[in-house]
Amino acid sequence: MPILHLPRELFNRIIHDLVGSARLTSTLPMRHVCGESRQVASEKICLTVLVMFNDSILEDMLKRISRLGFTSIFARPEHAKLFDLHGGAQSLKSNALTPLLQRAIPAAAAAIGRIQIVHEITSGPADPYKASCELFPSALAASVAYSQNKVLALMLLWKQKKVKEKPETASWKETRAAARAIGQALRVTIRMHETKVANVIFTFFSDNEPYRRLMALWCGEQLCRDCMRYGNAYLMYGAFAYEHAGNYDPSNLDRGQKFTASTTDFEFLLEYGHKNSLNILIKDTLLDPGADMVKTALDKCSRDVARILLENGANPNAPLKGLKGRTVLWHVASRSISKTSNFYYSMAPIRIMKTRTSRR
Repeated sequence: MPILHLPRELFNRIIHDLVGSARLTSTLPMRHVCGESRQVASEKICLTVLVMFNDSILEDMLKRISRLGFTSIFARPEHAKLFDLHGGAQSLKSNALTPLLQRAIPAAAAAIGRIQIVHEITSGPADPYKASCELFPSALAASVAYSQNKVLALMLLWKQKKVKEKPETASWKETRAAARAIGQALRVTIRMHETKVANVIFTFFSDNEPYRRLMALWCGEQLCRDCMRYGNAYLMYGAFAYEHAGNYDPSNLDRGQKFTASTTDFEFLLEYGHKNSLNILIKDTLLDPGADMVKTALDKCSRDVARILLENGANPNAPLKGLKGRTVLWHVASRSISKTSNFYYSMAPIRIMKTRTSRR
């Protein structure tokens, strides 16, 4: 998917991850850079070129910048001659480019599927953690944004090999930065419904304990919230298993194990109103329909959600918590909500009324 076709909110999030700065638009007239230093202006124009040219990013980037006369993108003008399509990786390793280009060029290579260039750039020097901290997250985010599943899988594989080869060289700060980037990429896959990409990331976390622990510190329940917000029912099970059990590989989970959704989880579901997410939760026994959930759904005027709960075993005669044994029917009648009352009587009360008549 071309990055310019993404929703504005997601586009801004990806650009923020790529450049590590505030939101920037995809067009930048020259009058907007007047008064700024040549370095700041050149970096913004570089970002504009990166975003606007999707299919030939690497080839056009330096050509168009050089026409504008901004050679200060490089640390020294003579370094500009060192960089071309085949020698760009070496220039990055020698720190010939500014930090923005060091993040932008790996992202561009990942976006158009240039696996070899991505490998050369992210491999870094002999110490794999010395230079990859800045280069790795941007290429990772770009591979997710452009649905480059093969590039993403290979990058995670390279990262895993480096961890196993030299685990003692990985600092906590660098590992945390990589874990945060991978976790953010996982959230993007949920928004874009990229199930295959998400499974690659889940597998990576299941094989790497340090990254799994660090991601859990900041991501938390956000995965479940994203699944409910964007209606991604296919990844709901993996997200709940992550939150409740800390297991990141859905294929190895016991689907008979039950993770009961909390009240907060159900409120997220009601807030975003995705019925397919609710169905998958009930189908995989991740959600146990109850009378309190029916009451919450009716209070929020979510009759469709309440209908699904009642059709899947929610007991309308069960007493509600904190209401001294009173039922959902009493709660609805006491609030005198005509539409909700009609709905409730149309769903379950036939057998309720028959039971009451027989008792008389």
